[in-house]
Amino acid sequence: MAIILNLIAFTACIIWFHRLIGKPGNKLILPVILVYLASTIISFMLSFAFQSDYLDGLLHIIISGVSILLFWLWTTIALIVKHLKNDQFKHLLIDLAQTSSLLIVPLFIVLMLSNASFKIGG
Repeated sequence: MAIILNLIAFTACIIWFHRLIGKPGNKLILPVILVYLASTIISFMLSFAFQSDYLDGLLHIIISGVSILLFWLWTTIALIVKHLKNDQFKHLLIDLAQTSSLLIVPLFIVLMLSNASFKIGG
């Protein structure tokens, strides 16, 4: 379920992102980034509410982290290609700074998982 919800959020936000960067001029892409982060958190909570076995939470956290990294990679490559086509490197760092906010959540997930103890058994 987590994969399906993350895939829906990923597809919707990628379509919105490509429509936004396809328009002429430099648009603020931070709303797309924040909506994707919120939808990933909501999909994690919904998945965890419906599937709550012992290690399902771990699976949902890993799926959310991987989907966020994939979205960051997709948006970064799309922005670099857009700026290469237009020869406008003036706004590239601003756009990449907006997408770098996506990297906070997977880093937090890795730190959280590295400090977790998984006690299996009695």
